[in-house]
Amino acid sequence: MDSLRNEATGVEHILTGLWETLSSLEPFEAERTWRIVSCEGIQNHLLDMFRRVSNTITLVYPSFDEVPVVELGKVQPQIRIHVITTLDGEKQRTSARKLLQQGNIRIWNNPNMEFYGGSRDGEEVLIAPTYGNQGETVAVVSDQPSYIALFNQTLGPRWISASEEILLRK
Repeated sequence: MDSLRNEATGVEHILTGLWETLSSLEPFEAERTWRIVSCEGIQNHLLDMFRRVSNTITLVYPSFDEVPVVELGKVQPQIRIHVITTLDGEKQRTSARKLLQQGNIRIWNNPNMEFYGGSRDGEEVLIAPTYGNQGETVAVVSDQPSYIALFNQTLGPRWISASEEILLRK
């Protein structure tokens, strides 16, 4: 009986030590996925994604007022840009049509757009629902293939299908 008790005590010590070691470890967090808090931080990251694009980028903004129009106007012609946003009024539509004159930019109007988003070269995505206080808006940014597929195969096409493409009228 003493032998069994000593063996059980030894196992208990091993398990207790293992539990203490596991408890002291930091929780695992995906290294290739992170959060950005606040609309300003999200807008800055979308602009950074735009500046790093080499082929194609999709940008999603809840309002056309937030679209970096000046920067988009300076883009190289080989870069393809898709913008999904809410255009409010003829002045914004006129600004959008000016961007369309470049030939490498497509813009969709979605009056119910309540997201920020971005997909750069199939390598990085940002997804953020807008709600409440702008300081409370949180984006998920990732270069993991599952997040990229979610954006490129599900969210982006859904947003585009629910939108009206703005066309350059001659």
